Amino acid sequence: MTESIPYFDLPAQIRNLRKDLDVAIARSLDNCSFCLGPDVVQFEKDFAKYTGAEHCVGFNSGTSALHVAMIILGVGPGDEVITTPYNLRRHELGYFVCRSQTGLRGY
Repeated sequence: MTESIPYFDLPAQIRNLRKDLDVAIARSLDNCSFCLGPDVVQFEKDFAKYTGAEHCVGFNSGTSALHVAMIILGVGPGDEVITTPYNLRRHELGYFVCRSQTGLRGY
């Protein structure tokens, strides 16, 4: 008989980090800093240093990150954004806000 290997065992993934996670969650709850706040600022600094980047900006969602990326790239009316068909449809919001045409291939 073969032993079954779980596809994704979250308890095993966090077992060694559980105490640190509990402290971080408690700190966020105590500070009511669910978005932004001192932990996010520290993460941005640490991640920028880790990756060798000058700056790092954390976002609340992938949709927000895509929206800002489109603005930074200057995507606007008449521009076409081609994306993967294996994407969440809500990510298109970032393209629509920039008034670009979305080229969804495979739909």
